[in-house]
Amino acid sequence: MSLGRPSITTPSSLELRGVQGAIGNIRQRMEAVEAEVIRVAGVAGQTAFTGGVGGSTSSTIAIANLQTAVAALASRTGVLETSAATLLASDSVQDGQIAVLQYAVAAAQYDISVLAGLISALDLRPQCLDLFVGDETTAITTGTAKLTRRAPFAFTITDVRASLATAQTSGALFTVNVKANGTTIFSTKITIDNTERTSTTAAALPVLSTTALASDDELTVDVDQVGDGTAKGLKVYLIGTT
Repeated sequence: MSLGRPSITTPSSLELRGVQGAIGNIRQRMEAVEAEVIRVAGVAGQTAFTGGVGGSTSSTIAIANLQTAVAALASRTGVLETSAATLLASDSVQDGQIAVLQYAVAAAQYDISVLAGLISALDLRPQCLDLFVGDETTAITTGTAKLTRRAPFAFTITDVRASLATAQTSGALFTVNVKANGTTIFSTKITIDNTERTSTTAAALPVLSTTALASDDELTVDVDQVGDGTAKGLKVYLIGTT
C-alpha cells in the first residue's frame, strides 16, 4: 500500500487546521482595524487619532503610523496563510515546523490585540454638537445670539450643516452664522435654499475658516437673513472629532 499525503484526520493535519483558523481570526480583526483607519483617514484634515483613556491626558497617534503598522501586519498574515497552506499540502510535516508556525501565529495575535486595543481606547468616532434654535412651530426671525452654549470638550470641526423643520418658500436666502467666542467660524456662512429643509442641498455650501474649538469655548448662533418668515425649527450641527 502506497503512502500518500496525510489524511485530514492525522494529528498534524488537525493541528494545522487549528492554526489556519487562528490565522483567519487574525485576518478578520486586522481588516476591522484597517477599515477604521481608512474611515478616519478619509475625514478632511484628519492626520491623527486623538483621545484619552479614563480621563487621562489625551494621546495622539499619527494615521500614517497606524497605516504602516496595519500594512506590516497584513503582510505577515499573508505569509502565515501561505505557510499554513504549504504545510497542510506537504506529505511530511515535522512537529518543529508546526511549532514554529504556532509561535509566529501567537506573536501576530498579540500584535493585533495591542493594535486593536490601542485604537479602541481612543475616541475615533465622529462627534456632533447639536445647536437647536427655537421650537418646531415658531417662525425663525433674524438676530444675533439666538442660541448660546459652550463646547463641552475640545473639538475639531470637520463638517457643518443646518436643517429646518419647515422650509421657507420664498424671499431672501436663509442664512445662518456660528461664532466661537464672538468670532465667526465661517468664510462662507450656512445657507438653506428656498423650499429646502437642509443646507446639504444648498447652491453655496458653507466653508469653515476655524476648525479648532477649545473646551468651554462659547458658541453662538446668529440668523443673519430670512425670507418670507415661514421657516421654523432651526438646527445647526457641528460634526468633527475630539
